[in-house]
Amino acid sequence: MEILNSERSIKLDIENKKLEIRVYEGKREKPVLLLLHGATNDMNHPLIKGLAEVMAKKGWTTVRFNFGFVKEQKRPEFSEVTKEYITVLKWIQNKFRGSPVYVAGKSLGAFVAIFNGKNTRVDGIIAFGYPVKRPDGSLIDQTHLKDFSIPILFIQGTADPYADKDFLERTINDYGLNALSFWLENVGHSLKGQEAVGIEIAVSNLEGWVQKKKRKDDDETI
Repeated sequence: MEILNSERSIKLDIENKKLEIRVYEGKREKPVLLLLHGATNDMNHPLIKGLAEVMAKKGWTTVRFNFGFVKEQKRPEFSEVTKEYITVLKWIQNKFRGSPVYVAGKSLGAFVAIFNGKNTRVDGIIAFGYPVKRPDGSLIDQTHLKDFSIPILFIQGTADPYADKDFLERTINDYGLNALSFWLENVGHSLKGQEAVGIEIAVSNLEGWVQKKKRKDDDETI
């Protein structure tokens, strides 16, 4: 039986609408992982559900949900997606007060988490297929990453039409980001066929961040 069968359904109010979130409550001493899907998929995308499953088995609390545009069957509006993300994140930070909170996002989900990073202060962001190019090939402005201190792991495919390795690496260096990038050769935007590899990289990095944070906290209490 999948561990995510133990998820609870909780409905949050957002401007006279109900947003359903799925919560697996792990061990209290473990972190919380919030997962965000992309523009053309939902919370059951193999990367999102798969990573939630792995971290839940490790005792983490996991939270995933469908953005409102999925139920409404419309194109995503960035302002609405942002509002939903921040509402869920604030609920997590209140419900699991004191617990580290990490975010893993696919494409649009990754962009929303990073774009709002300086206002939300999470402990780290896993970005699957972070877009730096529009469908017409033009580059997306990345100045929201200026003075950005939250750790980020970018997991990208070299065959992703929305990616640009040189531009992303230059952005990381120019802004002095606390970020790493991992590039999967000949893999597209969805990371199809390499989801297990992407999840494995994400898990390793999440656990590394937790250990690093624990060492830092221990040093500060000495």
